[in-house]
Amino acid sequence: MAGENYHHGPEVIRVEDETGVVVDQKMAVTWLQGTAPIQDVHATAPARVPFVNQPVIIRSWEQAVAAFGEPKAGYSIPQALRSIFNKNEGQGCGTIIVNNVFDPDIHKTGAVPDPALVSTADHVGAVAVDGKRSGFEVAMVCYNRFGFFPRRIIAPGATGVLGIRQKMLEIANRVKGHAIWDMTSGLTIQQAIEARGTTQPFATASGRAVICYPRLKALDAITGDQSLQPYSQHFAGIWNRVIATQGPQHSPSNVAMNDVSGTEVDVVWAPNDYSVDTNLLNEAGIVTTMTRYGQGIHTWGASSTLWPTVHNTEAWLHAQVVMDAIDDAVLFFTIPYTDRGAVIRRLSIIEERVNAYLASKSGADDLNAWLYGGNFRFDRTKTTAESVVGQGQLFWKLDRQPIGIMHRITIEASTKLEYVDQALGLAA
Repeated sequence: MAGENYHHGPEVIRVEDETGVVVDQKMAVTWLQGTAPIQDVHATAPARVPFVNQPVIIRSWEQAVAAFGEPKAGYSIPQALRSIFNKNEGQGCGTIIVNNVFDPDIHKTGAVPDPALVSTADHVGAVAVDGKRSGFEVAMVCYNRFGFFPRRIIAPGATGVLGIRQKMLEIANRVKGHAIWDMTSGLTIQQAIEARGTTQPFATASGRAVICYPRLKALDAITGDQSLQPYSQHFAGIWNRVIATQGPQHSPSNVAMNDVSGTEVDVVWAPNDYSVDTNLLNEAGIVTTMTRYGQGIHTWGASSTLWPTVHNTEAWLHAQVVMDAIDDAVLFFTIPYTDRGAVIRRLSIIEERVNAYLASKSGADDLNAWLYGGNFRFDRTKTTAESVVGQGQLFWKLDRQPIGIMHRITIEASTKLEYVDQALGLAA
């Protein structure tokens, strides 16, 4: 709770540039961690250093190949990048930050580089005594390096390991993002649902975790044929593109994946049928697929693993992103005011600017609105003379309500005899 621990700087707790404006923070950013054949494009060990346990921004397929090589059997990064860039429909697909944990000068069998030698510890990572970071810990340097954090955290092919999933969730909580996991390949629909049960491997109930099922069939850039691929890399690509091109208020669910040709397990969907596979999976908090005749395979699932334990705003994927975007915009706006004088005029400026920002994002009749409404105000009840003078702490309240989505459309249909009278000209 605020006030119980010393803190220097602004903070957002959920329940001096006087001309500054509140600006949106970068949200269409995916963290992709895995293995890449960097030895194929960087000939020497020194040349490979910038591409091992270092965050590398990738914005195009050409950059991806130059940095991490072409798709190659046994390596996860190039294939995942191919899946993400295949979601580009001419408007871009956001920013990808890649972290390769494979070092061909360390992970090798004899003299041959071997990505199979990458361990759970390599993925989880650590902070060494000298401050050098590895694995998922590298994600924490992104803001200092680039001015933004990754928001969707994926490690295709590695999330079958509990320790890796736990670390991804830890990072997602720290950067205000989502850890996107794949369920184990080969599970039946019943087994997938059972895996969400108490004491089971995917029992997590977190607004920061997303579970994807099943594996998808898509173009294998290595063989030129179709292959089973982790759903997470496809879902992250869709979500990144949706946010980059339409905004954080849009759900990643019910979006066509035109480059996907099939699923490992048939997932049945039918309108107005409560017993179909898609309902069972979504009800268990699992993102799955929906196939429509003549329209291909779509993403299908709008909630995090908070569902079904909690049914509230934070359970919806789009709403969590909107709240993160709003919170960060307000947080970064207030940073220049830290350690400035606590006087009425300055407090009023902060309130006015933030409320103008919230108003610009609000509206029930605006197709691009993020919020139904919001309000930011100085808390004159919780703030006391002692908290101001003794601790330099002022309390504020930020209210915001993300727009809802039409997740369930219920139509009440009935017959009316008067239509017969009207059509046949009968006497009433």
